[in-house]
Amino acid sequence: MRISEDPGRYLCDFIYFSSLAHLYKAKEKRRVVFLHVPSEPDKQHINTGRELLIQLIRSIVESEVSRRGRGGVIRN
Repeated sequence: MRISEDPGRYLCDFIYFSSLAHLYKAKEKRRVVFLHVPSEPDKQHINTGRELLIQLIRSIVESEVSRRGRGGVIRN
């Protein structure tokens, strides 16, 4: 997994920037995460992808909880 400043072209680009534009027009904070999921069908890639997604979601939630000053740890 890596951070990218380039959402790619076509649908990925459209989804990402449309999300940002929608929030901008609504005058809301533009916190958008776009996760591109490659199409590797074997079990090892699926399991790795699942763990990465779980960690990403956990990190986002913990970051938001910390930002709001509520502390604590998110558990499964």
